[in-house]
Amino acid sequence: MVPEDVASIRLASDVQLSPDGRVTAFVVEEAPTALRPGVQRRAGVWLMNSDASGAPRRIAVAESDSTSNSSDPRWSADGRLAFVSDYEGASQVYLLPPGGVVARRLTSAVAGVSRFAWSPDGSTIAYSTQDAPSPEARTLAERTTAVVVNGDLR
Repeated sequence: MVPEDVASIRLASDVQLSPDGRVTAFVVEEAPTALRPGVQRRAGVWLMNSDASGAPRRIAVAESDSTSNSSDPRWSADGRLAFVSDYEGASQVYLLPPGGVVARRLTSAVAGVSRFAWSPDGSTIAYSTQDAPSPEARTLAERTTAVVVNGDLR
């Protein structure tokens, strides 16, 4: 076994069973097609029938979506699936229509969505995001600071 073999292992996580128990959503992390330093693993949301009939299928934000990362699949009480994807840059919440393969965006958070949850009745999604930086914070971030540490560093 070589390091490339380890890097190419696919990892499944965040398994979510639909309310009716018929479909399972889960996240699969996999190596990019070209293994090179600095290239991150890619994550995608997959669906499969809970009885293992049929083939698992990766859901996408667009038919041409082959490079975005998707995660955090969450079912509403009435069986709709939402998830987070960075397809358009900052991570946003997307909703998969029933029986669909391509999702539509629900949020437009400038700094991206970090977490979200359905309301108990499935009528609302709450999400967390960072506030957009103030002009002062942007100016401060553009500056760099060097720090010198003196003394015994043993």
